[in-house]
Amino acid sequence: MHSPAPALSGLIETNVFAVPGVEVDVTSGDAASAKNQALMDVQVKAFFMLVERLASPEVARQLRGMSPQEIAPFLKSLSIEKETSAPGRYIGTFTVRFLPEKMQKFLAGYNVNVPTQQADPVLVIPVFRGPDGPKLWEDNPWRQAWIDLKGEQGVVPIIIPLGDTDDTAALTT
Repeated sequence: MHSPAPALSGLIETNVFAVPGVEVDVTSGDAASAKNQALMDVQVKAFFMLVERLASPEVARQLRGMSPQEIAPFLKSLSIEKETSAPGRYIGTFTVRFLPEKMQKFLAGYNVNVPTQQADPVLVIPVFRGPDGPKLWEDNPWRQAWIDLKGEQGVVPIIIPLGDTDDTAALTT
């Protein structure tokens, strides 16, 4: 079952300790083994993505030796955004959430202070000025760049409107 990407769904999760859109592709002896490995891999991948975002790439590099067993206690939950499987293969996209207090305490050991609350979100309405004139809701590189930023989980969440019928009726270029 496929669901829309988080940046394009109706409800947008804003949480400093959530990492949406984490992709894994695992091949193993059978689909069940591949999925089990993918569930371990996605936790590790999301952990390092979160550390890079909240601390720095340097801190993430210092932690590269951490095992899945060392990372697991920081995990709060996993949500499957989309998945497919075939004999011996599992491909999935997940949102991975981590325990705020444990992550804050852990990162404090690396002199990283993570706020307990996010700021109020900022709404960005990207208007692209192209050769055919301004574009607001249509597909364009400026809008896509803001969506790809996945800024919903930042300390200051960045929200990009969906561009659905309510949005297009409310605002034009």
